[in-house]
Amino acid sequence: MDYKMLKKLQSGLDGLAGLLYIMEALPPKKIRPSEERKAGLKDGHVRLLLKLTESALRILNYKKVRGTEEDSYILEEINRKVAGADWITGKSTKHGEFHRRKPKKEEIERAILLWNHVDYLIKEFVDIEHPGIVRNRSIEDLIDEHMWQEEEKKIRELLESGMKDVEQIAKQVGRDSWGVWQTVYQIQENEREIKRRIERQAQDITNLENDPLAIEKIKELWESGWRNRLAIAVEINHSRNAVTNLIDKMIEHEEISKEECGWVSQ
Repeated sequence: MDYKMLKKLQSGLDGLAGLLYIMEALPPKKIRPSEERKAGLKDGHVRLLLKLTESALRILNYKKVRGTEEDSYILEEINRKVAGADWITGKSTKHGEFHRRKPKKEEIERAILLWNHVDYLIKEFVDIEHPGIVRNRSIEDLIDEHMWQEEEKKIRELLESGMKDVEQIAKQVGRDSWGVWQTVYQIQENEREIKRRIERQAQDITNLENDPLAIEKIKELWESGWRNRLAIAVEINHSRNAVTNLIDKMIEHEEISKEECGWVSQ
């Protein structure tokens, strides 16, 4: 029985090539249903083909390739064991250990095939932000994110301890050296960005303090009832942080009136 069903499945799937030929050979208006002709290609067929594709990917064990071209990997669970029971269903649950491995050539080729097709579908048919469209993250996605966070924490600790050799850090963390180079660079870039942000904020404050017309305008707007600091920043064309900082100083030195109870600084 299983063999007969398998032959029937293969015959049906092989027949899809013929359907594709028909769909590409006929004009679209001949395929779409109309008021006069109910038969034809319908949304239900699209949903069925998508479901069929999803099932085929699972059966053929397509793997999710993660990372970058230089540092690609596949997250796999090994040594799965019974770890207890689901408190709702009572069924046994299994968990294992997750590790990363390099993808095989055919897995990379599969990933590129899927990426190109999904990219085409998004570019041609999807351009909408809608609360009903939510990217559901799998448990593997969450585990992978946690692993990255723990590895970055370990890399930070090694850097702070004085270790500078990336190859040594990679061995300690159990990562490919290219991935460690990327992480170290991102850590350094984040620190540089924080420094740049602090310097920009300090410069913004200095620029405002050296602009007497803007300072007088703040006083004028404040005393006329303006309390939205963002709106004041827009009105005088200075940064919100600098305006907030100066208003706080003015209130402290009693150069302008205090905020009334009930007002919320913005």
